[in-house]
Amino acid sequence: MLDKRTMQMLQLLVQSHHYLSVKELMEHFSISRRTLYYDIHKINDWLKEAGLPQVQYIYAKGYYLDESSRQAAARIIGEKKPNGYALRSGERQVYLLLYVLLANKRITTHECMEKTGVSRNTILNDLKKVKEEVEKHGLSLSYSYANGYEITGDELTIRNVLSHYVHSLLHDGQELLLQDLHEDDTDVPIPDIILQWLNDCEKHLQVQFAEDTTKSLSYLFTYYVKRIMGGNAIAFPQRQIKRIVETRHYQVIQTLERVLPLQLPQDEKCYLATLLLSAKVNEFGQSAETNEIPALKQAIADMVDLFEMRACVVFDQRVQLERNLYIHLQPAYYRFLYDMDVTNPLKEVIQRQYRDIYELTKKSISPLEQLVGKSISDDEIAYITVHFGGWMRRQGITATTLRRVLLVCANGVGTSRILVQQLDGLFSNIDLLGPITLRQYEHFQEDVDLVVSTTKIANPRHRIILVNPILTDRDKVQLLNEMEAVSHSAPSHITAQTIVDIVKKYAVVENEEQLAEEIRQVLHQQKQIMRERKPMLDELLQEECIQLKDSVSDWKEAIRLAAEPLLKSQSITEAYVQAMIANVEENGPYIVIAPKVALPHARPEQGVNRIGMSLLRLKQPVSFSETQVREAQLIIVLAAVDNETHLQALAQLSMMLSEEDNIDRIIGAHDKETILHYISMYSNNRGNEA
Repeated sequence: MLDKRTMQMLQLLVQSHHYLSVKELMEHFSISRRTLYYDIHKINDWLKEAGLPQVQYIYAKGYYLDESSRQAAARIIGEKKPNGYALRSGERQVYLLLYVLLANKRITTHECMEKTGVSRNTILNDLKKVKEEVEKHGLSLSYSYANGYEITGDELTIRNVLSHYVHSLLHDGQELLLQDLHEDDTDVPIPDIILQWLNDCEKHLQVQFAEDTTKSLSYLFTYYVKRIMGGNAIAFPQRQIKRIVETRHYQVIQTLERVLPLQLPQDEKCYLATLLLSAKVNEFGQSAETNEIPALKQAIADMVDLFEMRACVVFDQRVQLERNLYIHLQPAYYRFLYDMDVTNPLKEVIQRQYRDIYELTKKSISPLEQLVGKSISDDEIAYITVHFGGWMRRQGITATTLRRVLLVCANGVGTSRILVQQLDGLFSNIDLLGPITLRQYEHFQEDVDLVVSTTKIANPRHRIILVNPILTDRDKVQLLNEMEAVSHSAPSHITAQTIVDIVKKYAVVENEEQLAEEIRQVLHQQKQIMRERKPMLDELLQEECIQLKDSVSDWKEAIRLAAEPLLKSQSITEAYVQAMIANVEENGPYIVIAPKVALPHARPEQGVNRIGMSLLRLKQPVSFSETQVREAQLIIVLAAVDNETHLQALAQLSMMLSEEDNIDRIIGAHDKETILHYISMYSNNRGNEA
């Protein structure tokens, strides 16, 4: 039987979606390392008696429960209400912040202690942190000895803060905290009622919201109504009211009053309408398509043009890519117009795991920024990166179909697409179906070996594995283990050995180890290609690939001369040079990607033997058109073997050339060493030292 502390520790492990380090657990429960080991041992005994896998420990990471154990343990211990003791300090501080914001009165220290179950000193320390956090947003946490705590400030800012933390808690799997915040309210409709109303909204608006959006909207509408009932009204910009009132979304908001115990002011209706306008959707219906925004569609087309030019790729399914971008960006368009902050909980993961595509996306969004008249935030850029990243496809790779895997994703079309790419890259032996939404799964009747889902499925009919929208290392390990269990097949090296054993029955094997290794390479050649390392800029632009010349007769000579190092190394053929020239003749001077910089390239199948890059520096500019705007003095030839391998080097080149001073310094260089100096710095992400 578990005591109070070990039950709280188990509850923390059940709630956590990541590793809990030894230090973290020791500090959280104020116990020694020896006591922690003793408690984990007791928890493992309890799990063993319950027939569940034990708590796992990974060196340098910490303790965790796998997904099946977490779900089973949650059912046994009763996943009803979060225990204050089981919340880590950061989670408890977020909980207190929301608790104070959503109260229609001041909250006392004693009430905070009762709500979380921790000591007075702990609460005071937590509220000190809450005060520091809200001040970052221009809000203030005030205290009255007689009445308690209150958060005050601009109402729009308060609602943006609420939105930020609702999205963060849902992403971190802490929906129980959100449920607890409204459980004592009888005057405000619970999120389930709002959820039903949102389903009716979809029918009227002819859209299908992304499941994660529907969930977050149900809480946000509930909390905003709570703020309104507490007398906290928002002032909607008068210049925008007429435009909003004419939308179908405003008309739908008026039906909300049927389920609410109050009449909404026009300003509030306008504000709530913008929530629906800016909500992520999976698909538009036919009637919704009649309200498409032509200027936005054109901005997207221009943005894809820029991305293709800067990334030196060609999207074979470009129409579908632009369609998916439009589905995402129409709601984002309204977020931009009405200054609605968006929090992308996957931003840092996307920036880290897809840094190359992120940097290229960042340099391709100017048409969108020109349309809305403002800069696009890093959170939004990360979302757009997901779309571009999901459509990057290596050419000529097909997977051997062995097992049928269905992907269920509630995070919108962009995230679904990049998850598809990750799964394709992780496995070479699956037939991947989907992605489909949670609602589509309810009607899915086919047989599959495994369902990979980003959200819990209430009544699963298949073997389910729950993953993050962007796969973590832990997700990948779990998927590999599950796939091995599903396929009942041995790891690759054993499969290779099985083949060797069969060969030995009929032939003499002189080098068994080498034979097994070569078989292993053949079996996994496709996966090895997909995991090929992306070279850095300084690995491609080396001294022998750089030429310093004074002038050339015309742009054709510039391309031919710039390509000579790649011809000499046999990285490209003469046909590739002709293809680059033909591209300019057919499509115009699109290769001039920035003032003074040209990036000639063609498709991989037009004469590329291996990845390469070369640079020609001219003292006198050469014109790629009749206008000076299309002149260049740096001609950089790229030979790409696919749509991805060159992206890291290209992103580093883009960062280096995004500084106008760098371009002038490279053009003015008297020797190759100066140019190599800049290449080296940006290859090692130290461009700011230049």
